[in-house]
Amino acid sequence: MTMRTYRLVIVVVSVLFGTILTLWAVLTPGFRAPDEPQHFNSVMRVATGGGWPAPGTAWMSDATHIATHEAGLTGASGSMSIFEFSILPGGTLEGWGQQFVDVTPLAPEDRSVLDHTAELLDAPPTLDQMTQHPPLFYAFGAGLVQIVGALDWRWDQQLLLLRMFCVALTVWVVPLAAVTTRLLTGNRTVAVAAAVSIVAVPQFAHIGASVSNDSLTNLLGAALLALSAATMAVRPTWARIVALGVLLGLGLLTKGFLLAAIPMVALAVIIGARTALPKMRLWQAFVALVIAFAIGGWWWLRNLLVHHTLQPSGMPLFAPGWGDDTPTLGEFLPQAFTRLSTSFWGNFGWLEVPLPGPLWITLTILCLAAVVLGVLACRQRLRLAVLLILPVGTVVVVLGGAYASYEINGLFGQLQGRYLYSSIAVLAAAVWLGIDAIARRLGRRRAHWLPVVATLVSVTLAAVGLITFFQACYQLPTESVIVGLNRWALWSIAGRAGVVVATLAPAVASIVLLGVLGVALGRRPSARRRPSEVAA
Repeated sequence: MTMRTYRLVIVVVSVLFGTILTLWAVLTPGFRAPDEPQHFNSVMRVATGGGWPAPGTAWMSDATHIATHEAGLTGASGSMSIFEFSILPGGTLEGWGQQFVDVTPLAPEDRSVLDHTAELLDAPPTLDQMTQHPPLFYAFGAGLVQIVGALDWRWDQQLLLLRMFCVALTVWVVPLAAVTTRLLTGNRTVAVAAAVSIVAVPQFAHIGASVSNDSLTNLLGAALLALSAATMAVRPTWARIVALGVLLGLGLLTKGFLLAAIPMVALAVIIGARTALPKMRLWQAFVALVIAFAIGGWWWLRNLLVHHTLQPSGMPLFAPGWGDDTPTLGEFLPQAFTRLSTSFWGNFGWLEVPLPGPLWITLTILCLAAVVLGVLACRQRLRLAVLLILPVGTVVVVLGGAYASYEINGLFGQLQGRYLYSSIAVLAAAVWLGIDAIARRLGRRRAHWLPVVATLVSVTLAAVGLITFFQACYQLPTESVIVGLNRWALWSIAGRAGVVVATLAPAVASIVLLGVLGVALGRRPSARRRPSEVAA
């Protein structure tokens, strides 16, 4: 595969992923993604001059309450309790809300234009916990709303705008995953396979197409991995050192999970500067971290000084009487594995529409085995180990926080696989390093066609996720697909035309990608290049 063809393939893969993300943005009912009402509310608060209150003092606006009611998520009371959300036909959420299919959707022209600064309801206030996070994503979203003049739009138009903003951020993870893999292997076919495999995680697309600060966190995490890999492949330049510091600083202004990137960046600089004197290596790492602190690291020191904790909570502790009253580590670990795995591959909506159990169990076991094999087979094992600090550190933070909470209230909270998505680029690289090692033992020609295999598997898994969520949201078991499609069109925030275009686009992009791969791989096997040549 020539460099020109490789670049074309990555562009087509990115387009494919972009169409799948767009379909998720159109498919997902309004505010039917984890914490989407709160993320939307925080963006609109900043856009209307409400600023960034201290954790635990921000409130959901009356406008957001009305929007969630018109979207069919909440009932007439406007309560934001998950137990009072409408119930999806194929969902597992057990609450006291009405069935979503029994709610009559408002026609687009009847949906409200709302003022987020006005008191529109006489309802009990609801906390918006998002101010426990740094404000960078919300500032960007608010800036977009102001620039395009969306403050006077209907709520569904504002929601679609912000979802597409998140799509535009998330789609770049595909080329960054390809860059990271190529820098570790020097192999273009493995890089293409790793990039395509991003499509194989339906939950990643679901989260990336909803309004969430995860989209910016995941983009910056992927960018940090790619630049760290480049820094280790060749001697770092001061431009790379500054860029690493800037990216890390921006990442620290999005979400706390990127604190795990601090040791990764420091070690990447030290290892990358192996031809320099030890003092120079430490000096360059120090400069990168000082830049990161000046841009975003100060936020976490401020938390320690002001709130006396690294990560303050935006909500009071939830401690119902029905939690496990005898918490043990033996009970916690199996639940942690199950919940992290399920919500990594696909547990859509408010974690209420899981993929079939045998599917996510098989995928988790196979990928964990492939990661181990990839680490053993990687020629640049030290560099891969440095990059894996990010996902390992994230898992440690998640498990530590979740277990501490579990000991207090007996609940298995905070165990969501989406927290690993900032590391998805290196996870994809490690998986396909392992698969490539197996394929090469079976024959070089088999390894040569790995991108086609990755495409077929990934597109199939993406389709399974989309179909599962469509049926769970819009189609009763006794109804035909046509009835479900019509209900989707009535609810859609993109209208009937948007539903048609968004549905057809991924199919067309998949066919184009397979055609391009067939032509590119039918010529001759690609030569392995040294990572230093790639970085240059």
